[in-house]
Amino acid sequence: MTALLDQLLLVATIATPLLLALPAARGATGGRWLLVLSALPALVTSLLVADWAALDLPWLLLGAQLGLDGAGRILLFASAAVWLAAALYAATGDGLCRFGARAGFALAMAGNFGVVLAQDPAGFFAWYALMSFAAYLLVVEAGDDAARRAGRVYLALVVLGEVLILSGLLAAVQTGAPHTATAARWLLWIGFGIKAGLVPLHFGLPLAYGAASTAGVTAMAGAMVNAGLLGWLRFLAPEGVPAEPLGLTMITLGLVGAFYGALVGVMQSSAKALLGYSSVSQMGLLAVGVGAGLAVPEAWSFLLVVVTLYAAHHAFAKAALFVGLGLADRTGSRAAWLALALPAVALVGLPLTSGAVVKSALKAALPTLPAPWPDVLAVGLPLAAVGTTLLMARLLFLAAPRGARASPAGLPWAAYAPLLLAVALGPWWIGPVPLPQDAWLTALWPGLAGAAIAGVTYAAWRQGLWRAGPTVAPGDVLVPLERVASRLWRHLGPSPEPHHPADQEAPAGRRRAHRLAALLSRGERGLTRWESGGIAVVLLALAVAAASALRGS
Repeated sequence: MTALLDQLLLVATIATPLLLALPAARGATGGRWLLVLSALPALVTSLLVADWAALDLPWLLLGAQLGLDGAGRILLFASAAVWLAAALYAATGDGLCRFGARAGFALAMAGNFGVVLAQDPAGFFAWYALMSFAAYLLVVEAGDDAARRAGRVYLALVVLGEVLILSGLLAAVQTGAPHTATAARWLLWIGFGIKAGLVPLHFGLPLAYGAASTAGVTAMAGAMVNAGLLGWLRFLAPEGVPAEPLGLTMITLGLVGAFYGALVGVMQSSAKALLGYSSVSQMGLLAVGVGAGLAVPEAWSFLLVVVTLYAAHHAFAKAALFVGLGLADRTGSRAAWLALALPAVALVGLPLTSGAVVKSALKAALPTLPAPWPDVLAVGLPLAAVGTTLLMARLLFLAAPRGARASPAGLPWAAYAPLLLAVALGPWWIGPVPLPQDAWLTALWPGLAGAAIAGVTYAAWRQGLWRAGPTVAPGDVLVPLERVASRLWRHLGPSPEPHHPADQEAPAGRRRAHRLAALLSRGERGLTRWESGGIAVVLLALAVAAASALRGS
Protein backbone atom coordinates (compact mmCIF):
# COMPACT_ATOMS: atom_id res chain seq x y z
CA MET A 1 0.00 0.00 0.00
CA THR A 2 1.11 3.56 -0.66
CA ALA A 3 1.86 6.00 2.14
CA LEU A 4 -1.08 8.17 1.06
CA LEU A 5 -3.53 5.27 1.31
CA ASP A 6 -2.13 4.37 4.74
CA GLN A 7 -2.72 7.92 5.91
CA LEU A 8 -6.25 7.96 4.52
CA LEU A 9 -7.04 4.77 6.42
CA LEU A 10 -5.63 6.23 9.63
CA VAL A 11 -7.93 9.23 9.26
CA ALA A 12 -10.92 7.09 8.26
CA THR A 13 -10.47 4.94 11.37
CA ILE A 14 -11.33 7.89 13.60
CA ALA A 15 -13.39 10.05 11.23
CA THR A 16 -15.94 7.38 10.27
CA PRO A 17 -17.47 6.84 13.75
CA LEU A 18 -17.28 10.61 14.41
CA LEU A 19 -19.14 11.51 11.23
CA LEU A 20 -21.70 8.72 11.63
CA ALA A 21 -22.44 9.48 15.30
CA LEU A 22 -25.35 11.84 14.62
CA PRO A 23 -26.93 9.82 11.74
CA ALA A 24 -26.60 6.64 13.80
CA ALA A 25 -28.25 8.33 16.77
CA ARG A 26 -31.18 9.63 14.72
CA GLY A 27 -32.08 6.30 13.17
CA ALA A 28 -33.22 3.38 15.30
CA THR A 29 -32.68 0.13 13.37
CA GLY A 30 -30.75 1.77 10.55
CA GLY A 31 -28.64 3.66 13.07
CA ARG A 32 -27.39 0.43 14.58
CA TRP A 33 -26.21 -0.76 11.17
CA LEU A 34 -24.34 2.53 10.77
CA LEU A 35 -22.54 1.61 13.98
CA VAL A 36 -21.49 -1.65 12.32
CA LEU A 37 -20.12 0.36 9.40
CA SER A 38 -18.27 2.68 11.81
CA ALA A 39 -16.01 -0.13 13.05
CA LEU A 40 -14.96 -1.48 9.65
CA PRO A 41 -12.25 1.08 8.71
CA ALA A 42 -10.41 0.37 11.97
CA LEU A 43 -10.43 -3.36 11.24
CA VAL A 44 -9.08 -2.75 7.72
CA THR A 45 -6.42 -0.39 9.08
CA SER A 46 -5.20 -2.95 11.61
CA LEU A 47 -4.78 -5.53 8.85
CA LEU A 48 -3.47 -3.53 5.89
CA VAL A 49 -1.66 -0.39 7.02
CA ALA A 50 2.13 -0.66 6.92
CA ASP A 51 4.20 -0.94 10.09
CA TRP A 52 5.03 2.41 11.69
CA ALA A 53 2.78 4.32 9.29
CA ALA A 54 2.41 7.89 10.56
CA LEU A 55 0.46 11.05 9.85
CA ASP A 56 1.15 14.54 11.23
CA LEU A 57 -1.78 16.93 11.65
CA PRO A 58 -0.27 20.18 12.93
CA TRP A 59 -3.62 21.99 12.66
CA LEU A 60 -5.50 19.56 14.95
CA LEU A 61 -5.62 20.42 18.66
CA LEU A 62 -2.03 21.24 19.69
CA GLY A 63 -0.61 19.38 16.73
CA ALA A 64 -1.73 15.77 16.50
CA GLN A 65 0.22 12.75 15.35
CA LEU A 66 -1.42 9.49 14.32
CA GLY A 67 0.47 6.26 13.81
CA LEU A 68 0.41 2.50 14.11
CA ASP A 69 3.17 0.73 16.01
CA GLY A 70 3.40 -2.94 16.88
CA ALA A 71 1.42 -2.81 20.12
CA GLY A 72 -1.09 -0.43 18.56
CA ARG A 73 -1.78 -2.81 15.67
CA ILE A 74 -2.61 -5.69 18.01
CA LEU A 75 -4.84 -3.59 20.24
CA LEU A 76 -6.51 -1.86 17.27
CA PHE A 77 -7.35 -5.22 15.72
CA ALA A 78 -8.79 -6.55 18.98
CA SER A 79 -10.68 -3.32 19.71
CA ALA A 80 -12.13 -3.04 16.20
CA ALA A 81 -13.28 -6.67 16.27
CA VAL A 82 -14.94 -6.18 19.66
CA TRP A 83 -16.68 -2.94 18.62
CA LEU A 84 -17.87 -4.67 15.45
CA ALA A 85 -19.25 -7.61 17.43
CA ALA A 86 -21.00 -5.27 19.88
CA ALA A 87 -22.57 -3.29 17.03
CA LEU A 88 -23.71 -6.50 15.31
CA TYR A 89 -25.32 -7.65 18.54
CA ALA A 90 -27.08 -4.31 18.92
CA ALA A 91 -28.35 -4.57 15.33
CA THR A 92 -30.58 -7.44 16.48
CA GLY A 93 -32.56 -4.98 18.58
CA ASP A 94 -31.06 -5.64 22.00
CA GLY A 95 -29.51 -2.51 23.46
CA LEU A 96 -28.64 0.93 22.10
CA CYS A 97 -32.36 1.63 21.71
CA ARG A 98 -32.08 5.27 22.74
CA PHE A 99 -30.72 8.26 20.88
CA GLY A 100 -28.05 9.03 23.47
CA ALA A 101 -26.84 5.43 23.70
CA ARG A 102 -26.19 5.20 19.97
CA ALA A 103 -24.45 8.57 19.94
CA GLY A 104 -22.36 7.60 22.95
CA PHE A 105 -21.48 4.27 21.34
CA ALA A 106 -20.17 5.92 18.16
CA LEU A 107 -18.25 8.67 19.98
CA ALA A 108 -16.73 6.24 22.48
CA MET A 109 -15.67 4.08 19.52
CA ALA A 110 -13.97 7.05 17.86
CA GLY A 111 -12.25 7.95 21.13
CA ASN A 112 -11.07 4.38 21.64
CA PHE A 113 -9.56 4.18 18.16
CA GLY A 114 -8.02 7.62 18.63
CA VAL A 115 -6.34 6.50 21.85
CA VAL A 116 -4.72 3.58 20.03
CA LEU A 117 -3.53 5.67 17.09
CA ALA A 118 -2.47 8.82 18.98
CA GLN A 119 1.29 9.27 19.13
CA ASP A 120 1.37 12.55 21.07
CA PRO A 121 0.30 13.23 24.69
CA ALA A 122 -2.24 15.96 23.86
CA GLY A 123 -3.98 13.82 21.26
CA PHE A 124 -3.98 10.80 23.54
CA PHE A 125 -5.57 12.80 26.34
CA ALA A 126 -8.21 14.34 24.05
CA TRP A 127 -9.31 11.00 22.58
CA TYR A 128 -9.17 9.36 25.99
CA ALA A 129 -11.47 12.04 27.43
CA LEU A 130 -13.91 11.71 24.52
CA MET A 131 -14.08 7.94 24.97
CA SER A 132 -14.52 8.13 28.74
CA PHE A 133 -17.23 10.79 28.84
CA ALA A 134 -19.15 9.36 25.87
CA ALA A 135 -19.27 5.94 27.56
CA TYR A 136 -21.35 7.53 30.34
CA LEU A 137 -24.30 7.39 27.92
CA LEU A 138 -23.83 3.62 27.70
CA VAL A 139 -23.79 3.20 31.48
CA VAL A 140 -27.06 5.09 32.08
CA GLU A 141 -28.89 3.72 29.04
CA ALA A 142 -31.49 1.81 31.08
CA GLY A 143 -32.52 5.00 32.89
CA ASP A 144 -33.47 3.24 36.15
CA ASP A 145 -32.17 4.01 39.64
CA ALA A 146 -29.36 1.43 39.42
CA ALA A 147 -28.18 2.85 36.10
CA ARG A 148 -28.24 6.42 37.38
CA ARG A 149 -26.27 5.43 40.47
CA ALA A 150 -23.74 3.57 38.35
CA GLY A 151 -23.54 6.60 36.06
CA ARG A 152 -22.83 8.97 38.94
CA VAL A 153 -20.06 6.75 40.27
CA TYR A 154 -18.63 6.23 36.80
CA LEU A 155 -18.63 9.95 36.03
CA ALA A 156 -16.99 10.83 39.35
CA LEU A 157 -14.21 8.33 38.72
CA VAL A 158 -13.78 9.55 35.14
CA VAL A 159 -13.35 13.14 36.31
CA LEU A 160 -10.87 12.03 38.98
CA GLY A 161 -8.93 10.01 36.43
CA GLU A 162 -8.85 12.85 33.89
CA VAL A 163 -7.55 15.28 36.53
CA LEU A 164 -4.78 12.87 37.55
CA ILE A 165 -3.82 12.13 33.96
CA LEU A 166 -3.72 15.79 32.97
CA SER A 167 -1.68 16.60 36.07
CA GLY A 168 0.74 13.80 35.23
CA LEU A 169 1.13 14.92 31.62
CA LEU A 170 1.76 18.52 32.67
CA ALA A 171 4.31 17.36 35.24
CA ALA A 172 6.00 15.19 32.63
CA VAL A 173 6.75 18.15 30.34
CA GLN A 174 8.90 19.74 33.05
CA THR A 175 12.09 18.15 31.80
CA GLY A 176 15.33 18.14 33.73
CA ALA A 177 13.75 17.33 37.09
CA PRO A 178 13.91 13.63 38.03
CA HIS A 179 11.53 14.08 40.96
CA THR A 180 9.01 15.67 38.61
CA ALA A 181 9.26 12.74 36.21
CA THR A 182 8.75 10.34 39.12
CA ALA A 183 5.71 12.25 40.36
CA ALA A 184 4.28 12.28 36.83
CA ARG A 185 4.58 8.50 36.61
CA TRP A 186 2.74 7.99 39.87
CA LEU A 187 -0.05 10.34 38.80
CA LEU A 188 -0.38 8.66 35.41
CA TRP A 189 -0.33 5.21 36.97
CA ILE A 190 -3.29 6.01 39.23
CA GLY A 191 -5.16 8.02 36.58
CA PHE A 192 -5.01 5.29 33.94
CA GLY A 193 -5.45 2.66 36.65
CA ILE A 194 -8.98 3.90 37.32
CA LYS A 195 -9.98 2.86 33.80
CA ALA A 196 -8.12 -0.44 34.23
CA GLY A 197 -9.92 -1.32 37.48
CA LEU A 198 -7.02 -0.66 39.83
CA VAL A 199 -7.82 -1.68 43.42
CA PRO A 200 -9.05 0.18 45.50
CA LEU A 201 -10.53 2.44 42.77
CA HIS A 202 -12.09 -0.53 41.00
CA PHE A 203 -15.70 -0.28 42.16
CA GLY A 204 -16.88 1.67 39.13
CA LEU A 205 -16.16 -1.30 36.85
CA PRO A 206 -18.69 -3.85 38.19
CA LEU A 207 -21.32 -1.13 38.68
CA ALA A 208 -20.96 0.11 35.09
CA TYR A 209 -20.86 -3.40 33.65
CA GLY A 210 -23.96 -4.40 35.57
CA ALA A 211 -25.93 -1.37 34.40
CA ALA A 212 -25.00 -1.22 30.69
CA SER A 213 -26.75 -3.20 27.97
CA THR A 214 -25.04 -6.21 26.42
CA ALA A 215 -23.82 -4.23 23.41
CA GLY A 216 -22.52 -1.40 25.58
CA VAL A 217 -20.81 -3.57 28.16
CA THR A 218 -19.20 -5.72 25.45
CA ALA A 219 -17.45 -2.64 24.08
CA MET A 220 -16.55 -1.38 27.55
CA ALA A 221 -15.14 -4.67 28.84
CA GLY A 222 -13.55 -5.87 25.61
CA ALA A 223 -12.09 -2.66 24.20
CA MET A 224 -12.28 0.44 26.40
CA VAL A 225 -10.77 -1.18 29.49
CA ASN A 226 -7.54 -1.64 27.54
CA ALA A 227 -7.19 2.14 27.13
CA GLY A 228 -5.94 2.36 30.71
CA LEU A 229 -3.41 -0.37 30.02
CA LEU A 230 -2.27 1.39 26.84
CA GLY A 231 -1.77 4.57 28.86
CA TRP A 232 0.53 2.65 31.17
CA LEU A 233 2.50 1.23 28.25
CA ARG A 234 2.84 4.57 26.47
CA PHE A 235 3.67 6.86 29.38
CA LEU A 236 5.34 4.66 32.03
CA ALA A 237 8.04 3.12 29.86
CA PRO A 238 11.29 2.93 31.92
CA GLU A 239 13.48 5.25 29.87
CA GLY A 240 16.26 6.86 31.88
CA VAL A 241 14.44 7.28 35.21
CA PRO A 242 14.52 4.39 37.74
CA ALA A 243 11.01 3.06 38.35
CA GLU A 244 11.55 0.12 40.71
CA PRO A 245 9.41 1.51 43.59
CA LEU A 246 6.50 2.14 41.21
CA GLY A 247 6.99 -1.23 39.55
CA LEU A 248 6.96 -3.17 42.81
CA THR A 249 3.92 -1.21 43.98
CA MET A 250 2.14 -2.12 40.76
CA ILE A 251 3.02 -5.79 41.24
CA THR A 252 1.70 -5.71 44.81
CA LEU A 253 -1.60 -4.03 44.00
CA GLY A 254 -1.95 -6.08 40.82
CA LEU A 255 -1.68 -9.31 42.79
CA VAL A 256 -4.11 -7.95 45.39
CA GLY A 257 -6.53 -7.06 42.60
CA ALA A 258 -6.22 -10.53 41.04
CA PHE A 259 -7.28 -12.19 44.31
CA TYR A 260 -9.74 -9.53 45.43
CA GLY A 261 -11.59 -9.56 42.11
CA ALA A 262 -11.97 -13.34 42.26
CA LEU A 263 -13.02 -13.35 45.94
CA VAL A 264 -15.72 -10.71 45.60
CA GLY A 265 -16.74 -11.94 42.16
CA VAL A 266 -17.79 -15.39 43.36
CA MET A 267 -20.09 -13.68 45.88
CA GLN A 268 -22.08 -11.89 43.17
CA SER A 269 -25.65 -12.77 42.24
CA SER A 270 -25.49 -10.87 38.91
CA ALA A 271 -23.55 -12.49 36.07
CA LYS A 272 -22.61 -9.13 34.51
CA ALA A 273 -21.32 -7.77 37.81
CA LEU A 274 -19.36 -11.01 38.27
CA LEU A 275 -17.68 -10.42 34.93
CA GLY A 276 -16.87 -6.91 36.11
CA TYR A 277 -14.92 -8.37 39.02
CA SER A 278 -13.33 -10.83 36.63
CA SER A 279 -12.00 -7.84 34.69
CA VAL A 280 -10.63 -6.39 37.95
CA SER A 281 -8.82 -9.69 38.50
CA GLN A 282 -7.46 -10.00 34.96
CA MET A 283 -6.33 -6.38 34.80
CA GLY A 284 -4.55 -7.01 38.07
CA LEU A 285 -2.49 -9.70 36.33
CA LEU A 286 -1.72 -7.26 33.53
CA ALA A 287 -0.59 -4.75 36.15
CA VAL A 288 1.81 -7.40 37.45
CA GLY A 289 3.34 -7.64 33.98
CA VAL A 290 3.68 -3.88 33.55
CA GLY A 291 5.10 -3.55 37.07
CA ALA A 292 7.67 -6.24 36.35
CA GLY A 293 8.80 -4.32 33.27
CA LEU A 294 9.17 -1.14 35.31
CA ALA A 295 11.11 -2.89 38.07
CA VAL A 296 13.41 -4.66 35.60
CA PRO A 297 13.83 -2.40 32.54
CA GLU A 298 15.87 -5.07 30.74
CA ALA A 299 12.71 -7.19 30.49
CA TRP A 300 10.48 -4.33 29.30
CA SER A 301 10.66 -5.10 25.56
CA PHE A 302 9.64 -8.73 26.11
CA LEU A 303 6.95 -7.87 28.63
CA LEU A 304 5.55 -5.19 26.32
CA VAL A 305 4.80 -7.90 23.76
CA VAL A 306 3.45 -10.31 26.37
CA VAL A 307 1.18 -7.74 28.05
CA THR A 308 -0.17 -6.54 24.69
CA LEU A 309 -0.99 -10.09 23.61
CA TYR A 310 -2.51 -10.77 27.03
CA ALA A 311 -4.75 -7.70 26.61
CA ALA A 312 -5.90 -8.90 23.17
CA HIS A 313 -6.62 -12.37 24.56
CA HIS A 314 -8.63 -10.87 27.41
CA ALA A 315 -10.53 -8.59 25.00
CA PHE A 316 -11.76 -11.46 22.86
CA ALA A 317 -12.53 -13.78 25.78
CA LYS A 318 -14.40 -11.15 27.82
CA ALA A 319 -16.37 -9.89 24.80
CA ALA A 320 -17.36 -13.47 23.95
CA LEU A 321 -18.53 -14.02 27.53
CA PHE A 322 -20.74 -10.92 27.51
CA VAL A 323 -22.23 -11.57 24.07
CA GLY A 324 -22.81 -15.23 24.91
CA LEU A 325 -24.34 -14.28 28.24
CA GLY A 326 -26.72 -11.85 26.54
CA LEU A 327 -27.66 -14.38 23.89
CA ALA A 328 -28.25 -17.15 26.44
CA ASP A 329 -30.37 -14.81 28.55
CA ARG A 330 -32.47 -13.62 25.60
CA THR A 331 -33.12 -17.00 24.02
CA GLY A 332 -32.61 -19.57 26.75
CA SER A 333 -30.35 -21.34 24.24
CA ARG A 334 -28.42 -24.22 25.74
CA ALA A 335 -25.95 -24.03 22.83
CA ALA A 336 -25.13 -20.41 23.64
CA TRP A 337 -24.67 -21.33 27.30
CA LEU A 338 -22.41 -24.29 26.50
CA ALA A 339 -20.33 -22.10 24.19
CA LEU A 340 -19.50 -19.91 27.20
CA ALA A 341 -17.17 -22.68 28.33
CA LEU A 342 -14.64 -21.86 25.56
CA PRO A 343 -13.82 -18.27 26.60
CA ALA A 344 -14.15 -19.34 30.25
CA VAL A 345 -11.37 -21.95 30.00
CA ALA A 346 -9.29 -19.48 27.97
CA LEU A 347 -9.48 -16.96 30.82
CA VAL A 348 -8.47 -19.69 33.27
CA GLY A 349 -5.49 -20.50 31.07
CA LEU A 350 -5.97 -24.21 30.49
CA PRO A 351 -3.60 -25.89 28.01
CA LEU A 352 -4.16 -25.32 24.27
CA THR A 353 -5.84 -21.95 24.91
CA SER A 354 -4.65 -18.39 24.36
CA GLY A 355 -4.69 -17.88 28.13
CA ALA A 356 -2.15 -20.67 28.62
CA VAL A 357 0.23 -19.10 26.13
CA VAL A 358 0.16 -15.55 27.50
CA LYS A 359 0.19 -16.59 31.17
CA SER A 360 3.12 -18.93 30.61
CA ALA A 361 4.99 -16.17 28.79
CA LEU A 362 4.27 -13.78 31.66
CA LYS A 363 5.65 -16.27 34.18
CA ALA A 364 8.77 -16.75 32.05
CA ALA A 365 9.82 -13.12 32.63
CA LEU A 366 9.26 -13.02 36.37
CA PRO A 367 12.47 -14.77 37.59
CA THR A 368 14.35 -11.59 36.67
CA LEU A 369 12.63 -9.70 39.51
CA PRO A 370 14.46 -9.01 42.78
CA ALA A 371 13.88 -11.43 45.65
CA PRO A 372 11.45 -12.48 47.05
CA TRP A 373 9.11 -11.61 44.18
CA PRO A 374 9.88 -14.59 41.92
CA ASP A 375 8.91 -17.00 44.71
CA VAL A 376 5.83 -14.95 45.67
CA LEU A 377 4.54 -14.81 42.10
CA ALA A 378 5.39 -18.46 41.44
CA VAL A 379 2.81 -19.30 44.11
CA GLY A 380 0.45 -16.35 43.68
CA LEU A 381 -0.22 -16.53 39.93
CA PRO A 382 -1.37 -20.20 39.91
CA LEU A 383 -3.59 -19.51 42.93
CA ALA A 384 -5.08 -16.55 41.05
CA ALA A 385 -5.88 -18.98 38.22
CA VAL A 386 -7.73 -21.16 40.75
CA GLY A 387 -9.78 -18.09 41.67
CA THR A 388 -10.52 -17.44 37.99
CA THR A 389 -11.73 -21.03 37.66
CA LEU A 390 -14.15 -20.53 40.55
CA LEU A 391 -15.34 -17.28 38.96
CA MET A 392 -16.07 -19.00 35.66
CA ALA A 393 -17.83 -21.89 37.40
CA ARG A 394 -20.02 -19.39 39.25
CA LEU A 395 -20.74 -17.62 35.95
CA LEU A 396 -21.89 -20.83 34.26
CA PHE A 397 -24.14 -21.52 37.24
CA LEU A 398 -25.73 -18.07 37.12
CA ALA A 399 -26.14 -18.15 33.33
CA ALA A 400 -27.67 -21.64 33.14
CA PRO A 401 -30.79 -21.66 30.90
CA ARG A 402 -34.05 -21.57 32.81
CA GLY A 403 -36.65 -22.07 30.11
CA ALA A 404 -36.52 -21.48 26.36
CA ARG A 405 -37.65 -18.15 24.90
CA ALA A 406 -38.24 -16.84 21.41
CA SER A 407 -35.01 -16.63 19.44
CA PRO A 408 -34.30 -13.49 17.34
CA ALA A 409 -33.74 -15.29 14.03
CA GLY A 410 -30.18 -16.33 14.74
CA LEU A 411 -28.56 -12.96 13.92
CA PRO A 412 -26.82 -12.60 17.30
CA TRP A 413 -24.68 -15.59 16.34
CA ALA A 414 -23.09 -13.32 13.71
CA ALA A 415 -21.57 -11.43 16.64
CA TYR A 416 -20.94 -14.46 18.85
CA ALA A 417 -19.35 -16.91 16.41
CA PRO A 418 -16.41 -14.70 15.27
CA LEU A 419 -15.52 -13.97 18.89
CA LEU A 420 -15.56 -17.67 19.73
CA LEU A 421 -13.40 -18.33 16.67
CA ALA A 422 -10.90 -15.66 17.76
CA VAL A 423 -10.69 -17.27 21.20
CA ALA A 424 -10.32 -20.76 19.76
CA LEU A 425 -7.55 -19.69 17.37
CA GLY A 426 -5.75 -17.70 20.07
CA PRO A 427 -2.66 -19.96 20.31
CA TRP A 428 -2.14 -19.54 16.57
CA TRP A 429 -2.70 -15.80 16.09
CA ILE A 430 -0.64 -15.03 19.17
CA GLY A 431 2.30 -16.71 17.49
CA PRO A 432 5.38 -18.41 18.92
CA VAL A 433 6.33 -17.20 22.38
CA PRO A 434 9.30 -18.71 24.27
CA LEU A 435 7.82 -20.89 27.00
CA PRO A 436 9.30 -23.04 29.77
CA GLN A 437 9.31 -26.80 29.21
CA ASP A 438 6.72 -27.50 31.92
CA ALA A 439 4.35 -24.73 30.73
CA TRP A 440 1.46 -27.05 29.87
CA LEU A 441 1.66 -28.94 33.14
CA THR A 442 1.72 -25.77 35.23
CA ALA A 443 -1.24 -24.45 33.22
CA LEU A 444 -3.33 -27.55 33.98
CA TRP A 445 -3.38 -27.99 37.74
CA PRO A 446 -4.97 -24.61 38.74
CA GLY A 447 -7.95 -25.29 36.49
CA LEU A 448 -8.35 -28.84 37.80
CA ALA A 449 -8.10 -27.66 41.40
CA GLY A 450 -10.66 -24.91 40.89
CA ALA A 451 -13.01 -27.25 39.03
CA ALA A 452 -12.77 -29.80 41.87
CA ILE A 453 -13.62 -27.15 44.48
CA ALA A 454 -16.54 -25.90 42.38
CA GLY A 455 -17.80 -29.44 41.78
CA VAL A 456 -17.73 -30.39 45.46
CA THR A 457 -19.47 -27.14 46.40
CA TYR A 458 -22.18 -27.65 43.79
CA ALA A 459 -22.78 -31.26 44.86
CA ALA A 460 -23.09 -30.19 48.50
CA TRP A 461 -25.55 -27.48 47.47
CA ARG A 462 -27.67 -29.94 45.46
CA GLN A 463 -27.80 -32.31 48.42
CA GLY A 464 -28.81 -29.54 50.80
CA LEU A 465 -25.63 -29.94 52.83
CA TRP A 466 -24.51 -26.37 52.18
CA ARG A 467 -26.40 -23.17 51.67
CA ALA A 468 -25.28 -20.43 49.36
CA GLY A 469 -22.74 -18.16 51.02
CA PRO A 470 -23.08 -14.43 51.56
CA THR A 471 -23.42 -12.12 48.58
CA VAL A 472 -21.71 -8.78 48.12
CA ALA A 473 -23.42 -5.85 46.45
CA PRO A 474 -21.73 -4.66 43.24
CA GLY A 475 -19.39 -1.85 44.15
CA ASP A 476 -18.39 -3.57 47.46
CA VAL A 477 -16.33 -0.88 49.25
CA LEU A 478 -18.54 1.85 47.81
CA VAL A 479 -21.57 0.71 49.84
CA PRO A 480 -20.14 1.49 53.32
CA LEU A 481 -18.63 4.70 51.95
CA GLU A 482 -22.06 5.79 50.74
CA ARG A 483 -23.54 5.04 54.15
CA VAL A 484 -20.88 7.09 55.91
CA ALA A 485 -21.37 9.97 53.48
CA SER A 486 -25.14 9.84 53.97
CA ARG A 487 -24.80 9.99 57.76
CA LEU A 488 -22.34 12.85 57.56
CA TRP A 489 -24.70 14.74 55.28
CA ARG A 490 -27.59 14.27 57.68
CA HIS A 491 -25.51 15.53 60.60
CA LEU A 492 -23.58 18.29 58.86
CA GLY A 493 -25.96 19.30 56.09
CA PRO A 494 -28.31 22.31 56.33
CA SER A 495 -31.37 21.69 58.48
CA PRO A 496 -34.77 22.68 57.08
CA GLU A 497 -36.22 25.96 58.33
CA PRO A 498 -39.17 25.56 60.72
CA HIS A 499 -42.56 26.40 59.25
CA HIS A 500 -45.49 27.04 61.60
CA PRO A 501 -48.77 25.37 60.52
CA ALA A 502 -50.57 28.68 61.09
CA ASP A 503 -48.48 30.37 58.39
CA GLN A 504 -50.80 30.82 55.44
CA GLU A 505 -48.19 31.66 52.87
CA ALA A 506 -44.43 31.59 52.70
CA PRO A 507 -42.63 34.91 52.32
CA ALA A 508 -42.17 36.22 48.79
CA GLY A 509 -38.41 35.61 48.85
CA ARG A 510 -38.94 32.00 49.84
CA ARG A 511 -41.56 31.55 47.11
CA ARG A 512 -39.12 32.88 44.52
CA ALA A 513 -36.42 30.54 45.82
CA HIS A 514 -38.81 27.57 45.56
CA ARG A 515 -39.78 28.57 42.03
CA LEU A 516 -36.10 28.88 41.08
CA ALA A 517 -35.34 25.46 42.56
CA ALA A 518 -38.26 23.95 40.66
CA LEU A 519 -37.11 25.62 37.45
CA LEU A 520 -33.55 24.35 37.88
CA SER A 521 -34.86 20.87 38.64
CA ARG A 522 -36.95 20.87 35.45
CA GLY A 523 -33.94 22.12 33.50
CA GLU A 524 -31.76 19.39 34.91
CA ARG A 525 -34.31 16.73 33.99
CA GLY A 526 -34.46 18.15 30.48
CA LEU A 527 -30.72 18.19 30.05
CA THR A 528 -30.37 14.61 31.26
CA ARG A 529 -32.92 13.27 28.79
CA TRP A 530 -31.35 11.00 26.21
CA GLU A 531 -32.05 13.31 23.28
CA SER A 532 -30.63 16.38 24.98
CA GLY A 533 -27.62 14.55 26.43
CA GLY A 534 -26.82 12.87 23.14
CA ILE A 535 -27.11 16.09 21.14
CA ALA A 536 -24.93 17.91 23.66
CA VAL A 537 -22.16 15.31 23.42
CA VAL A 538 -22.29 15.26 19.60
CA LEU A 539 -22.26 19.06 19.38
CA LEU A 540 -19.34 19.21 21.81
CA ALA A 541 -17.30 16.83 19.67
CA LEU A 542 -18.15 18.75 16.50
CA ALA A 543 -17.30 22.06 18.18
CA VAL A 544 -13.87 20.79 19.19
CA ALA A 545 -13.23 19.57 15.64
CA ALA A 546 -14.41 22.88 14.13
CA ALA A 547 -12.29 24.94 16.51
CA SER A 548 -9.23 22.86 15.69
CA ALA A 549 -9.84 23.28 11.95
CA LEU A 550 -10.26 27.06 12.28
CA ARG A 551 -7.10 27.22 14.36
CA GLY A 552 -5.21 25.37 11.67
CA SER A 553 -6.51 27.60 8.87
